[in-house]
Amino acid sequence: MNVLITGVGRGLGQALCLSFLGEGHAVWGISRSDSFFVPQNLENYSYSRCDISNEEEVNTLFSSNIDRVKSLDLVVLNAGSMEDDIIDGQFSFDNFKKVFQINLEAQVRLVQLVLPYFHQKRGGMFIGISSLASKRAICKNKIAYASSKAALNMAFESFRIQLARSGIKFKIVNSGPLKADVEREFDGLGATSYQKMARKILSFKDKRSNILNYPWLIHLTYVLSIFFKDNFLSQLLSILPKESKRK
Repeated sequence: MNVLITGVGRGLGQALCLSFLGEGHAVWGISRSDSFFVPQNLENYSYSRCDISNEEEVNTLFSSNIDRVKSLDLVVLNAGSMEDDIIDGQFSFDNFKKVFQINLEAQVRLVQLVLPYFHQKRGGMFIGISSLASKRAICKNKIAYASSKAALNMAFESFRIQLARSGIKFKIVNSGPLKADVEREFDGLGATSYQKMARKILSFKDKRSNILNYPWLIHLTYVLSIFFKDNFLSQLLSILPKESKRK
C-alpha cells in the first residue's frame, strides 16, 4: 500500500510512519518542519518539506510528484494546529483563522487533489485525524480547535454520504490526549502514547467502521459532559492547567 502521511515532523506523525513502514507499506511523509525524519527503513520512505496551509506550496509539490500522487492508496491527514486564540482573556481572530486554515481548509484541499485519482481506480481511503474535543468545546484558551475539528468530522461525513457508491472511504479518528512516554496497556483509560495511537489507526484502516474514538474513557467523559452546564465547565477550565498535547 502506498501511503501519504502529513505532519510527520514529530509526535503522532512519526509514530504513524514507523507503524506503516513496519507493516511493509511505502510511506511518503510531508511536514513543514526543517528537521528530516529518518526511519530505519529508508527503501519504502520518502520525505517532502511542505506547509500544507500554503496552497501554492502544496500545488507545486503535488504537480512535481504526480506519479507518486497517482499511486496513492491511503492518505492520513495528521497535520494540525492547537494554537491558542484566547490570549490573556482576549480573542485573536488571526489565530482563529490560522487554526481553521490548517485543521480544515488544508485537509479538504488535499482531499481535492487526490480524489480524482481515487475515482480513476475506484478506490482509496482518507483518514482524518480529528479530536475528541470535537464532541464538546472543553479546550482551555481555544475557540478554533474544537470547532475546526468538529467541522472536519462533518466534512468527512458529508464526503461519505455524497460519495457512498464511489468505493472511496472517508474515516475519522477522534483522538484524546497523547503523550510520548505513555505505553502501558491500562493507559487506554486516559492519555495514551503516540505509538499506541498509531497502532490503533493502523488496525482501524482495515475495519468496517468509519469513526474511531480513543481512548474510550476520555470519549465517555466528553459524551457525558453534555449533561453539565456551560457555567460549570467554564469554572472547571479556569482551574485546569494548559491543555495536554492532542491531535
